[in-house]
Amino acid sequence: MASYGSAHGGHGHVTKSPISVAWVVLAALLGGAGIFLIFEWLFTFNWVFFPGIALVIGCTLMLLDRRAGLDHA
Repeated sequence: MASYGSAHGGHGHVTKSPISVAWVVLAALLGGAGIFLIFEWLFTFNWVFFPGIALVIGCTLMLLDRRAGLDHA
């Protein structure tokens, strides 16, 4: 089994992850709400639910941001 510590017993250099969990969770919540509103619009054709498109676009833009880890995929 490989040892994950350094050979001399010291602590290795720890880098901070550029991925923000709160950012990804917020994007997922926006996307879920947007998809729900789009389905409601498709079932009822009530224009009140149509702004769900903006939520899905916002979710997409948030997931394409560097804080979502796209540059590390």
